[in-house]
Amino acid sequence: MDGLLLSGGTDLHPSLYGQSIEGSVNIEPGRDALELEAWQAARARRIPVLGICRGFQAINVFSGGRLVQDLAGHTAPAPGGALRHLLRVVPGSRLARILRPTGPVGPFQVNSSHHQGVRVDDLAPSLVASATSPYAGGELVEAFESADPADFVLGVQCHPERADSSPPEFARLFTVFVDAARGSAAGTRVG
Repeated sequence: MDGLLLSGGTDLHPSLYGQSIEGSVNIEPGRDALELEAWQAARARRIPVLGICRGFQAINVFSGGRLVQDLAGHTAPAPGGALRHLLRVVPGSRLARILRPTGPVGPFQVNSSHHQGVRVDDLAPSLVASATSPYAGGELVEAFESADPADFVLGVQCHPERADSSPPEFARLFTVFVDAARGSAAGTRVG
């Protein structure tokens, strides 16, 4: 593989981050094992990785971070469309450069269909927050990237593939990821 995309889906088993089940639902241990193996293979080869929603959470957990098992108010249906919340992009981050190559970036309103999340204090040590949102218990990480700028690991909690509820700039995530994977296949790094 030249790149690994970890997509949305069910909850990770809390035992992967040292907790018992206290809000996690619809757990698929087989998927957890498969994605962990794919993650380890990708890291061994240092190929680009993009995580979306569950994939964002999986990258954090597989890297030594933890999750909040149940975020109140993040999955309730919104009248007339997707529930949305504020996302503030960290200036100078890889995400900021992807979303808006020139000029200031955000804040954005993004879709919110997850009931689990990552608090700033629960972020894995090898990752840095590239976007956050306010939450009752403090700040939630909404996007992260590798602390090593030469390593293409990027995760977003929202669903950028849902064009009806994502800012149009978020479509650039896929272009940059594919370009990075092409660079991986050619022995070079992009992004």
